Amino acid sequence: MRKKTLVILYLLGLALALLALAISIAVIFFQCPTSTCPSLPGPAILGVVLAGILTVAGTVLIAIVWIRILIIQAQQQQWTWFVWTLLFGWVTVLLYLIKVPETPQIAAQAQVPLPPPLRTGPRLLVGVGIFGLALGGILAWNTLGFLPGTVSTTGTIIACPVTQDNSCAPTVSFWTQAGQHLTFRGSEPSTYVEGETVPVVYHPTTPQDARIESISWLGWVVIGSLSLLLGLYFYVRRWIRKARA
Repeated sequence: MRKKTLVILYLLGLALALLALAISIAVIFFQCPTSTCPSLPGPAILGVVLAGILTVAGTVLIAIVWIRILIIQAQQQQWTWFVWTLLFGWVTVLLYLIKVPETPQIAAQAQVPLPPPLRTGPRLLVGVGIFGLALGGILAWNTLGFLPGTVSTTGTIIACPVTQDNSCAPTVSFWTQAGQHLTFRGSEPSTYVEGETVPVVYHPTTPQDARIESISWLGWVVIGSLSLLLGLYFYVRRWIRKARA
């Protein structure tokens, strides 16, 4: 798949996502102008369904470009670009398509023997994959194990001092169902700002042990899974080539 095709797919996916966003905004402001909207009219429901379809289509196109660029970067040993693309997704994909030229076909040097490819790439991918899955599994165990029996509510960030890495440990204020006002400090570094509302979960018997509802573990699981699959893919391809030789 050439770079021109990737650019077209990326722009098409981005256009579909923006169109879905525009339809969603139109539905919110024109079909439900008030803050309370218990039921949507027929045209609004069609708009929501259309926005959902466009969002899925745009996401699939961008994901295809993202995965293809990750494969290209791994094949060309561009590991710095690979890590940035894996972590920051479509933003790095856009920068890569703009800044990195397509590798030319060099016919004159076709008969020149090339050095063997580096073997650290697949090992690095497998290592990152195992680390990501292990960390994601630990975070998921900690998060999902806390959820049974909890009650959901909304809290407000009342303090979030910024640290040197531009993150903060937020202090959250919330009201329980029993009318008790409590505050707690989040354990995960975040990018919240003071005054922002966040979902909060707590156990009715121990409301002081509350947490911000988060699925940050899912990102580590996705990164770990993709890294492990790509690493195994290059290992399997190498084994197949050795078997055919």
